[in-house]
Amino acid sequence: MLLFALGIACLAIRNPDPLINPVVYAEDGVWVADALTNGWLNTYLHARPDYFVFFNIFTLHISSVISSALSGNPLFFLPQSIAFVSYGFYSFVSVLAFITIKRISNNYFAFLIYFITLMIPLGMSQNEIIGRLLQIGFYMPFITLCLFFSREKIASRNFRLSIDALITLAAATNPVVFSVAGIYTIRKFITSNDKKYFFNEHMLLLIMLGVLFLIIAPKMIGVGGIVEKFDGKNLIELITARSILYPFVFKFYSELNDVYSIILTIAYVLFCAFSYRKTNSKTIQDIIVITSCALVIYIAATVFGRPVLTGMLSGYQVTFLDRYFMGINIISVFLFVICLTQLSIGIKTQIITKIIYLSLLINYIINAGLIIENYSTRQAGKTTLFFSEQLCLAEKSEDPDSLTIKIYPVPEWEMKVPSIYVNMLQCRKN
Repeated sequence: MLLFALGIACLAIRNPDPLINPVVYAEDGVWVADALTNGWLNTYLHARPDYFVFFNIFTLHISSVISSALSGNPLFFLPQSIAFVSYGFYSFVSVLAFITIKRISNNYFAFLIYFITLMIPLGMSQNEIIGRLLQIGFYMPFITLCLFFSREKIASRNFRLSIDALITLAAATNPVVFSVAGIYTIRKFITSNDKKYFFNEHMLLLIMLGVLFLIIAPKMIGVGGIVEKFDGKNLIELITARSILYPFVFKFYSELNDVYSIILTIAYVLFCAFSYRKTNSKTIQDIIVITSCALVIYIAATVFGRPVLTGMLSGYQVTFLDRYFMGINIISVFLFVICLTQLSIGIKTQIITKIIYLSLLINYIINAGLIIENYSTRQAGKTTLFFSEQLCLAEKSEDPDSLTIKIYPVPEWEMKVPSIYVNMLQCRKN
């Protein structure tokens, strides 16, 4: 709980703009408006046409409840509530990473992953991530990995069932979780000494994921797929530097090229392979293999699912759109730290481990100015009006019982809500 509270405070310092300039941003507003109009259950089921975004809607639901509890209105303190719930979510992810590493190693390495996941670099666009809730789905594959690895150490059946439910809901937020679950199940089944017991212990989870996949798959086939141009000249950058290396090289990212990226990625792979061969722990070997496969599949899903990203990069000069890579980046760092824990076992490699450990910490500390935006944001959420002002400038819509509120980014985003929620604020002119 102390780490959770500390994480919230650190994130609020890292990006206080959502509190200083409280606005509702993009899908955060659209989904809340839909829920207030059609009911939360409808929004849980139909927020997107291709797949569910359960945890996005769940956290927005909590935010609206907090706003209602504080003001009697689900909109009045909505941006501030979203900001605190967002800080809480990303802090929870760091605590979960801490717990997972601590279970297989010690506090020394657990603190490292906790610190880096809190401070993971997000380029120019962290103001649409930290303090917002629309992007949290990109963390679901990583959360799933942590839940699976933690599940192995839990004796309580009810606790394991709770974790299974969370994994299923994570899959109902990001479909890549299905692949992560498949990788985990296959690897652990192959290496299990009692395959019947393993199957029985995971049967309910597999059934829940299977049913959910059958519901989601037809929608994704109809909507998804490669629909944008693919730009091959940036493919190496996307796969290597932007996906795997960025959390380590963010300071000098613009100095890289394809040759350096390939060399550094090969070094990363060899480091992981060396750690795999070095460890005598079957559990650690499983974790390295499963996490490595999850990393590769997440990268592949990003490349083939959003090929337009190859056109967004421009020869190591920009990292936008960072949100599509942050979930991959955090898995890359997680895998690296797991492998680093194994390097510390041998007497001959302990000095190397300490050098790498301190280098990572120092890199983030001395380059904190690239991460912390406590003086000014690099991507403004608010340009003119606060959300409270936008509420009072709500306009009539084609539905006489609804009002349209302009939200950010302007001018294309808006939320249409039942007029009662705006009229009760007593700020509209008659």
